[in-house]
Amino acid sequence: MGLGFGAIGMVLAASVVNQTRWRAFLDLPAGRTAFHDKLQYEEYGWVLQHTHPGQFFLGVPMYLPFHIQNPAPTDGFETSEYTRPEQVTELLQALETHLVPLMILPSAKQYPRSTGLPSDHLGPFRDYLCRNYSLTRTLATGDEVWERRDFPTNCPPQ
Repeated sequence: MGLGFGAIGMVLAASVVNQTRWRAFLDLPAGRTAFHDKLQYEEYGWVLQHTHPGQFFLGVPMYLPFHIQNPAPTDGFETSEYTRPEQVTELLQALETHLVPLMILPSAKQYPRSTGLPSDHLGPFRDYLCRNYSLTRTLATGDEVWERRDFPTNCPPQ
């Protein structure tokens, strides 16, 4: 009997916690989206204000909810043998072809920093990033916003 009351109590407590915790909503291009994480809500809100559907974008995987496009042939790049030099070359060609105006790079990767390991093939990407982009903001999540220096980011889509 006590076990039954305990189970009912846990169900009621879980319901109360779920109903009373913080939440917010954004109307993204893919539809209304609910958030329970304030930092993620702030980041998505910033991206919503600074991108438009169809825009080329590289970085934190936000392509689907914003209807933005990744110009690169792969989604992620690592400072290990997982990322081959050919992939880095293809990435640089895509960035140059599509003049990507904005990148949001995850802080955990620390792309601009070299690991010094022979398996780190991202040197050309780091050079390209530093030559063509400026770190303009660090979001509350720690993700870094890099904006292309020679590309007007406030222009309406063409």
